[in-house]
Amino acid sequence: MYTSSTISNSSCGFDPCSEEKSMGGGSSAIAPEEQSNRSCEKRSKKSNTSSSTCCGCFSMDGHYSEDEEDIEKRTLREEARSWANNFERLLRHNVGQKVFQEFLQAQFSDENLRFWIEAEKYLNMTEEERMKRAKSLYEDFVSSISPCEVSLDAYHRNQIEKEMDTAPKNLFKNAQDYIYCLMYRDCFPRFLKSKLYKRLCR
Repeated sequence: MYTSSTISNSSCGFDPCSEEKSMGGGSSAIAPEEQSNRSCEKRSKKSNTSSSTCCGCFSMDGHYSEDEEDIEKRTLREEARSWANNFERLLRHNVGQKVFQEFLQAQFSDENLRFWIEAEKYLNMTEEERMKRAKSLYEDFVSSISPCEVSLDAYHRNQIEKEMDTAPKNLFKNAQDYIYCLMYRDCFPRFLKSKLYKRLCR
């Protein structure tokens, strides 16, 4: 948060606008009173400039205004709190998805989320793109010899294997929904109790 204090004339220990006796005679020197007025004017402009650029502080009229950083933090805090009752909203929010993945990575169990994300991308691919991606997606997450094998039962694995050659749009949909339910029942409750999530909600 950026903070700034309002500049006041009294902060220097004297009043630059105090009246003094003007110098007599026809001297071309600037009278003390005029010098004082000019000094006051300069300091007033400086004070106004400081107030106009002040972020997250009290303005000249006494009202407090949040800076952009404060607003972003408050918005994210409110968003994070909403995830407690909406798992899908968490997954579809950029920050929420990243934070949830960070939590899972710390527990060495982010393969289910990674599969869910890739299956979601697969749904929006063209037929040509699906034909290219289906096999690699299967090998990356579904195959029983995959280093990142997800927690699928035999039924869902066999269902995918039967339709691999045609690569239909819904090839991974049932498996994706199954993994979603697993994360919702197991990972999500633990995430809500984590320090990582609680820190976002403060």
